[in-house]
Amino acid sequence: MTELDARERILDASRAEIAASGVRGLRIQRVAKRAGVSLGLIYYHFEDRAGLLRETLAAVDRAVQERIPEPDPRVPPGELVAAMLEAEFGDEPGTRADSVVWNEIRAIAVFEDEVRTALSDATQDWQSRLTAPLSAIGVPDSEIDGTATLLTGLVEGLSSRWLSGQLDTASAQRLMRTGTAAILAGATGGRALVSPGTAPAAGAS
Repeated sequence: MTELDARERILDASRAEIAASGVRGLRIQRVAKRAGVSLGLIYYHFEDRAGLLRETLAAVDRAVQERIPEPDPRVPPGELVAAMLEAEFGDEPGTRADSVVWNEIRAIAVFEDEVRTALSDATQDWQSRLTAPLSAIGVPDSEIDGTATLLTGLVEGLSSRWLSGQLDTASAQRLMRTGTAAILAGATGGRALVSPGTAPAAGAS
């Protein structure tokens, strides 16, 4: 096993443990057992529990990026934004599990400064992926950061209700689309940029 393989196995195990038991239930010993590595190797790669949480959050952020289909230039930018955000809700095990991990780490960041910094960095990275499509839509440069914050904040709020069973996947996606349409209209002077139906797939042929 190479060092890179071991590191990725540890991060996969950490994501799985948090998705199953939450951050409060995270035990380094269980992560080591699930990953098939020694405790010492975990501390070698991540130093401590906070370091493991920081890198687990970064791994979730990378996984979310990988699940976003390549944009189709024929899809209008407003629909692309809606499709990117709706993709945060899905019945695939990886989508739900990573949403659990993000929400768990977001909750614990209220109390842990080191995790709060990592969460801020990951959130900024997430929002930066919206910059180009928001600019293409016509959102003024001075409003892009605020618009991205509103959109990602809506994802986080709906995901909490989705994960707790208050919303099913279809309802969460529908509400995300409705909210995206309203936020984009507000940022562009009332222009209708998102259709009320299902978005065309970002990689559709």
